[in-house]
Amino acid sequence: MKRLSKQTARQIVKELNVIIDEKINVMNEEAIIIASSDPLRVNTFHEAAKKIIDEKLEEVIVLDDNQYIGTKRGINFPIILDNKIIGVIGITGPYEAVSKYGKLIKRMVEIFMLETFLKEQKQVISSMKQYFLNEWINSDKTSNELSERGNELAINLKIKRRFVMLFLELKEKLSPYDEMMYLESIEQELFKKIYGLDAEALVLNDKPTYTILTTHTENEATLVFARTFKKEIELKYNVILSIGIGTKDLNLLPKEQKKTAKLSLQQALRHPNKMIIMYSDLSLQTLTSIISPYQQEQYINKVMKNFNDKEKTEIIHLLNAYYQHEGSLKKTAEYLNIHPNTLQYQLKNIKDKTGHDPRSLKDSSVFVILLEFYNNLFY
Repeated sequence: MKRLSKQTARQIVKELNVIIDEKINVMNEEAIIIASSDPLRVNTFHEAAKKIIDEKLEEVIVLDDNQYIGTKRGINFPIILDNKIIGVIGITGPYEAVSKYGKLIKRMVEIFMLETFLKEQKQVISSMKQYFLNEWINSDKTSNELSERGNELAINLKIKRRFVMLFLELKEKLSPYDEMMYLESIEQELFKKIYGLDAEALVLNDKPTYTILTTHTENEATLVFARTFKKEIELKYNVILSIGIGTKDLNLLPKEQKKTAKLSLQQALRHPNKMIIMYSDLSLQTLTSIISPYQQEQYINKVMKNFNDKEKTEIIHLLNAYYQHEGSLKKTAEYLNIHPNTLQYQLKNIKDKTGHDPRSLKDSSVFVILLEFYNNLFY
């Protein structure tokens, strides 16, 4: 049900007092004054408003201050939205003075209320979409139930989208209020640009960070998309946009794709030119610099949890030699001065205790990352 809030009522009084000199009162559906040009009348009962609400009258004229409880002479009209009285607007003053623009004021208020309601509805839908996107991105699978809920919000989860994250930074310091208003203006323009370039884009708003899911999934198309809105926003406003583009592997879970965009953004923020960084351009050394020493050590301990400290050192030495010699058993065995069969046994032991085979191309990334982290922390 549409209701007349105190905030909206106060805004109505404020706007009308710019146009006319007479005092304005706004009453809710219980006939209580919730906003007034006269602060002393707020939270008091207004009998004329009660009469309008109960009898569904088009207007009530008050000729004398004592005619109704809590009223003063003037004219009162119902505020109607969707054929329902949601409140009453009253104008204090002689009938001859206020009647000439009474109905015009009533209509202005109803239009204002309709616009306010539509804006509130839009904000509610936007909040629902934000909540849904957060839930979907952090889910472990896109279930039918999630897809159906997405469809209800006009979000088609079957469309392939790529993650792009941006950070918006002001070039100059503003007062908190001015900054809020300036960012709001930028945000409106940013969304306009994004949806103009990609009508099926989705945007998760965690200002000053924004997560964009674009249907421009190919590398060049994604770059053009990002470069275009970055250039246009930076030309129009005194801001810098740092942008990170996530992985091209759209078969990953959304939350994993988002992580890759976040890593790219973190590197973009470190760059002096605040450029656009694509995940595929990040080197292993770059990723290591982004991941904290604690997280690196956690990874090492997880992979090597079944080895003691002495064994860990020996295995790192073996794996460094193995990958330096590009997986050649003969060359690695010669370098380590051991028999190839001994090397095979040690590699099999690593597989048995870690669940990953260093001889397998599929599992090799586990050990390449392990070596990078270990060498970064302990050498």
